[in-house]
Amino acid sequence: MTGKANVKGKTNGSGPLTSSNEALNKTSETLARIGYAARGIIYIVIGVLAVLLAFGFGGKTTDQQGAISMIGTQPAGRILLWLVLIGLVCYSLWGLIRAVFNPFHQGHDAKGFALRIGYLVSAIAYALLVMPTYALISGGAQPAQNGAQQGQIQQYIAKILVMPFGQMLVGIIGIIVIAVGLIQFFQGFSAGFERKIHLDKLNPSQLRKVRFLGRFGTIARGIVFALIGLFIVFAAYTANSKQVKGFDSTLTTILQQPYGGWLMGAVALGLISLGMYSLCLSIFFRLKK
Repeated sequence: MTGKANVKGKTNGSGPLTSSNEALNKTSETLARIGYAARGIIYIVIGVLAVLLAFGFGGKTTDQQGAISMIGTQPAGRILLWLVLIGLVCYSLWGLIRAVFNPFHQGHDAKGFALRIGYLVSAIAYALLVMPTYALISGGAQPAQNGAQQGQIQQYIAKILVMPFGQMLVGIIGIIVIAVGLIQFFQGFSAGFERKIHLDKLNPSQLRKVRFLGRFGTIARGIVFALIGLFIVFAAYTANSKQVKGFDSTLTTILQQPYGGWLMGAVALGLISLGMYSLCLSIFFRLKK
């Protein structure tokens, strides 16, 4: 026999089911680690540029496409862009796996469902970066560039606004984005932050430090997402898609507030922390057996 069946009909040992699950886990783990590396690099670029701007050392605000474009200007930029492109594809597939196959065993309650929807949205968001990145490599018509995401979002919102009940739909979208941001914000303060993510070969002290990076970064990203959602709600209220702001414009808005340099500096440091956390995941992440 290749494996023994227990009373619930599950296969123990080295049976076909176990082998299939192990293959899926190994593939998922590889996709996740490559994807986390790409996400980490992108957020570090965004955060570093924002920190430099916040404290008067040059820099600029940028979004994910702008960060990818910046990576392409570096020495060996074409090679780096290919690596980022592969990472984006992997991270998109990893988001799809988390949403469909539920490797973290999220519950079937409202919270579990919401988390899996969030994974799916993340998969779509990173998939939308694939074609602009490839266009940047190949010299296509719509390469990744700073501010492009804001224009794309404004176009989508403008099309929705002219639909029946369009303002209401845009308002709902904005509320959902705010909710995603607030969930991330409070997740960062949670004592159980990403306990289902297993990091191998880290001692308790190292694990606490890595999780601190993740918590700080998640809080910062949550703030930015919540503000983006507020701008979408305002666009619904005014029926004006131009009120929508992207990642870079939202950072600029923070900078324009009282004590804006310090506020954006703190958020930018959080984004760098998120990038460093992602790089740690790319090295130490393992799916639990």
